[in-house]
Amino acid sequence: MQISKWSFNPGLVPTVACLLMFPLLLGLGFWQLDRAAQRQAVFDEYTGRAGLKPVDWNREVSKPHRDGVLVWRRAIVRGHYADGNIFLLDNQVLNGVAGYSVYSPLKLEGTNLTVIINRGWVPAGDYRDKPPDIARPTDLVTLTGLVTDYPPPPGILMGGDNQNRQRLAPGISRMQIISASLLQEILAYPLLPYVIRLDASAPSGFIREWPQPGSGKERHLGYAFQWFACAAALVVIYISVNLRPRTVE
Repeated sequence: MQISKWSFNPGLVPTVACLLMFPLLLGLGFWQLDRAAQRQAVFDEYTGRAGLKPVDWNREVSKPHRDGVLVWRRAIVRGHYADGNIFLLDNQVLNGVAGYSVYSPLKLEGTNLTVIINRGWVPAGDYRDKPPDIARPTDLVTLTGLVTDYPPPPGILMGGDNQNRQRLAPGISRMQIISASLLQEILAYPLLPYVIRLDASAPSGFIREWPQPGSGKERHLGYAFQWFACAAALVVIYISVNLRPRTVE
């Protein structure tokens, strides 16, 4: 191909490479845009529900609800921490310090229902084989918090329960994944499919510096811009490398 005083004669290898890489880079950019849209949807849902009147969990949770309609609602719960069980979600870093998120089952007063409470963050300490000092209240407690889903798994975990769960002390287990199905296998009573994240002012909790649900949209938009910039740079490089001044004979 000749363009005025320039000749464009791309080789087969760079052309194939460009045709393969360009749609891949665009796809990564649009994937990040989709992730940003998902974050925004979660944030919109959170802001729309968190401002509603808190749900009296002991009354409302036994009623039929559409799946997910209680997520991001504020809740008031009354009950007893069940059996003294504590589950420590591993690999939770706060301000550069390794630690655990503390999860405890709470049996709701006046019902046969149990919900998992996220009580906050504790440092792991210097010895991995020793559990942190965690109080196990036995009295009736009234708690306030935010209803959430179970935390997403960090990835594929091989080895089954032996790999996922390490017992550090009677009733205290370190977990690589926290999910309703995994905890249901351990506990002898049914669990509600939600987690209640304790408010900072609620009793029997630990360090609670909760990220705002849906935050991080800007990061994904930044990644999308980088991928689209890489796609544009690829096209510019491909053209500039293969565009040469035409030789006049």
